[in-house]
Amino acid sequence: MFMRTCSVVGLVVLGAISQSARADFSNAFAFGQPPEMVLAGTAAFPQYYATVTDGGDQRGALWYNVKQDAIGGFRGTIDFRINTPTLNGDGFAIVFHNDPRGFNQLGGGGSDLGYGDGFTNLGQSVWIENGVALEVDTFSFGAPGEFDATHVSLQGMKDGSTRIGAGDAESLGHALVSDFGLELTDSGTHTLYFHYVAPTLNPPAPGEFIVNIDGTVLFTVNNIDLNNVNGQSIFDEDGKTWVGITGATGLADSTHAFDTWAFNGSAGDSCLAPYNHSGYGSGCGLGCFTQFGESWVGDQPMTFQWFKNGLPMTDDDNGRLTGLQTQTLTINQPSNADFGFYKLVVTNPCGERTNGEAAYYGDPAACNDIDFNNNGVFPEDADVIDFFSVLAGADCPNQITQCDPIDFNNNGVFPEDQDVIDFFTVLAGGPCP
Repeated sequence: MFMRTCSVVGLVVLGAISQSARADFSNAFAFGQPPEMVLAGTAAFPQYYATVTDGGDQRGALWYNVKQDAIGGFRGTIDFRINTPTLNGDGFAIVFHNDPRGFNQLGGGGSDLGYGDGFTNLGQSVWIENGVALEVDTFSFGAPGEFDATHVSLQGMKDGSTRIGAGDAESLGHALVSDFGLELTDSGTHTLYFHYVAPTLNPPAPGEFIVNIDGTVLFTVNNIDLNNVNGQSIFDEDGKTWVGITGATGLADSTHAFDTWAFNGSAGDSCLAPYNHSGYGSGCGLGCFTQFGESWVGDQPMTFQWFKNGLPMTDDDNGRLTGLQTQTLTINQPSNADFGFYKLVVTNPCGERTNGEAAYYGDPAACNDIDFNNNGVFPEDADVIDFFSVLAGADCPNQITQCDPIDFNNNGVFPEDQDVIDFFTVLAGGPCP
């Protein structure tokens, strides 16, 4: 995971970039520019994230340059942020297609979100065919044929056409996010999870497409077969499809940014256990706040529980501790009493995972408390004995809550005589020098 002190501010640890042509959950990455992703239009990799738009009147896309084996079913997770200076919109989409012209395609701008059958700002007709698009559309203007609120929709092909359509007539299933109390245009990070379960013949079972945002199932499309959408298949003869992300703005000027992306093709009914692809720690010191966070992908539903020194954290200390059952733990007004080793345990239907421990060392300018072995009993002879044992290189006798570091005065120098002197000074009731 990561180790940090409160003096480190804004430390970010990003997951390794996948070097393979296919990024599945076991190789989930944070955007750097992985070699298998190709840019189109206004898409960019500004830093350790990706964008498809960052202003008005833009169209952009990110595509895998190798087809993904997906006819047997697939799953995916994407962490996205939508930042809007003046006007929300238009949106982005995850697109799966078997367009004979190849992967690097762009559809119309504005409300076509870079995938729909539409036009460029110069009036050129553009489209993507033989595919479906899972769109997050944030532009509301009350025009006919368009859901009039921020919504998520799985879009199919137009009637009598092979081209993907962005209107509500082509929606195979959708949900208004306001019905679930979600706000997606708040510049915060949101997680979109999708899961296509392919239909089977033996035993016979219909297909379904499940869409989840921030742990909430928005909708499920039942009886769906992506090998036969209006008589067209999104797969080639080998069961593969092009996969990518498109986005567009017209009058609107939202930035559509993506921090992490993971895709698992031909997952079938296999279960994907939680996988961690990034973590961070940040803070501003004693009396302010400190924060630990991680980002996980895997099958939903997924639950989170933070632990301190091996024990689950259940008491929020009258609201001082927040996020005990989320991916981000915040300690407000931290003190040396918060010293300890913190870890996040993540559980989903496939199993339980953790990514190791993070240490909070407290205020570098203050001494640790005299309960060196953290057994809850002090002052006592055992604290003195254990202090000298650890100082001499032995393991802490208390393997449950662990001993404090031997740098008792937190001056960054250890081992040293001053730690011994300061330990006995505080033990005798004196101040930390």
